[in-house]
Amino acid sequence: AKRCYGIVVLCHVFLAINCFDVNSYIPWSTCNALSPTMLPGMVVQKQLEALARDDIYSVFKFASPLNKAATGPWQRFGKMLRSPVYKVLVNHSRSEIMLTVHSKDDDNFRCLVRVWPSLVQDEKSDSWRRKDTATFKEFMWCLSRCRDENETFRDCYMVDQVIPS
Repeated sequence: AKRCYGIVVLCHVFLAINCFDVNSYIPWSTCNALSPTMLPGMVVQKQLEALARDDIYSVFKFASPLNKAATGPWQRFGKMLRSPVYKVLVNHSRSEIMLTVHSKDDDNFRCLVRVWPSLVQDEKSDSWRRKDTATFKEFMWCLSRCRDENETFRDCYMVDQVIPS
């Protein structure tokens, strides 16, 4: 029984290490699958990590059905993220969740996120350059528990919208 327990522990350690390794071969679904037990702050963190990697498809997976209906397929969603309002999110160098608010019924969650761009636009030359002391931008992430009729994401926190501040 001890030997079997050790193998189970090693598997859990292996999965834990590989779930947080961007270059691992463990599939997205193993590490990032939505579940009712995933806390809303983790959903936001997973989206921020995907945005920093320019992994728009993974970002889109955390969008709520209403969000997906409003933005269209993930390719169109990607174009929206590259618009002037949201482009700082893609390939950002750093992000921080600053403030969180839960509703009394725990069905809704909001958080204020600061994002530091990896590149900034030089207004004089209209070119992009790296800036170590780039100013941050703030966004409000709005999530709710999904009440999906077909049970796919039932009771999972999903992102309804991201509002620039």
